[in-house]
Amino acid sequence: MLANRADTYNLGDILQGKEQAFALSYLENALTSHPLLAPLAGREPADVHKLVAMAQGEELPASELAHGYGTAELEELVTLFERLLQVQRTLLLVNQGYIASASQDDRYRSEPPFKLQGSYRNMNKLAEKVATAMNEAELERLIDDHYASEAQTLTRGAEQNLLKLAEMRGRQSDEQKARWAEIKEAFVRVQRMGGKDEDPVARITGSLSLLDDQLKGIRDALGRALNASQADQSVAARDDALRQGLQALSRPKLAVTLHGGAPQELVHLASEQLSLLRDVMSPILASGVGSGSEGQAQRLAEIAAAIAGMQRTLERGMTRPERVDVSLVGHSKTNFFRRVSSPDVCSAGGVFVATYEKPPPLGTPLELALSFPSGPTSRVFGDVEYTQDELSEDCPAGFGVRFNEVSPEARALIEEYATVREPLLRDD
Repeated sequence: MLANRADTYNLGDILQGKEQAFALSYLENALTSHPLLAPLAGREPADVHKLVAMAQGEELPASELAHGYGTAELEELVTLFERLLQVQRTLLLVNQGYIASASQDDRYRSEPPFKLQGSYRNMNKLAEKVATAMNEAELERLIDDHYASEAQTLTRGAEQNLLKLAEMRGRQSDEQKARWAEIKEAFVRVQRMGGKDEDPVARITGSLSLLDDQLKGIRDALGRALNASQADQSVAARDDALRQGLQALSRPKLAVTLHGGAPQELVHLASEQLSLLRDVMSPILASGVGSGSEGQAQRLAEIAAAIAGMQRTLERGMTRPERVDVSLVGHSKTNFFRRVSSPDVCSAGGVFVATYEKPPPLGTPLELALSFPSGPTSRVFGDVEYTQDELSEDCPAGFGVRFNEVSPEARALIEEYATVREPLLRDD
């Protein structure tokens, strides 16, 4: 049994003490997937073990093998096993990551769940494409391409799963590291807000709990502004205002206890807290307008932006649609669609998401994170309009989302993509 299932919580114990045998099973199951290795499946099993040992650097005479191999054939087999061992190490790493993620309770996650698998099926598909002439970089690219294709079968989370895989393999670029940090931060924020499926009371309560972190950021910005102004004796009055603001913000954080309150009451409570914060900050912000150093002005602008960000956080907490990652990279069957009567994809069409997972119910509002082949990403909003089962290669399973909010930046990317790849047609 390949230990990559999520139906038990003791998957790590199933293979305890048998890790080496499990790792070897990847190679044993992949023998028939490569023409050079297929004959080994009908020979002495011990030969496979000895060839693997030779590929790992152990020196064994050819006379110890049950079958008589020529020198050239033996060298080719050992080289091929060296390449497959590199693939095996990656798949074992992916399998362990899948097990660790599957056995973790959603309430305690600090990053999105990892759904890519390192199964025998993955090993077989990769083994059939491995060649002895490949170098290490070419082999890594083969693995990259394989998992990019595997990620497209996920309904949601393709981007985050590929970023997690790159982190596990130590192949993240600086841009990918920044994006992965952004995704993890957003995931933790949503978790603390109660999750996308929680009721509005839980979401708004979670939003209020985030105020403490944002207030800490404001206190830090005020502290930096205070330190920068200490050298200038002419700003003593502003220092006093800053100290008063710091004292007000350093009071114990707000504790909210719910006793059957309605969401409207919580919204009113949040508005009052924001108003109080603005009253505290107004004299500080006003004192920095038109005077002081450029650095101070920038810090005060950061404070104003942080207050505005809190308001947006509370608004998103009340009505946050489910997010779906949509990849248009490579040979994805996902594509935009338009009406027969209109050539405009954005105003009268949408996007068909190819997936074998259960589609969302009709009418479900979604936030779609679109990833384009040229590199940029954009977000649009829409509702699930239809679903379909797989009928043929040209008619895959999935669901269609009709757009109802498309930014000018997203429209430009969608229209550019539609000029290269013809959208699907759908009856009015």
